[in-house]
Amino acid sequence: MNHEEQAHHTFVIRMWLEGTDEQTWRGTIQHIPSGLRRPVHTLEDITQFINTLLHLSDNNSASEQS
Repeated sequence: MNHEEQAHHTFVIRMWLEGTDEQTWRGTIQHIPSGLRRPVHTLEDITQFINTLLHLSDNNSASEQS
């Protein structure tokens, strides 16, 4: 990824209800530039995935500048 691509991140979050009696939210989050995808069940799952990828991106930027 070049610097401009590292500065922009696109995520797609898909959510749906599962179950009939006790409906549960299920979903996936995908980081479009890398293609990484992860199942999610809570908002915390979503923020953790995004934070992890942003942290990795920051580390890659610092390594490339050295």
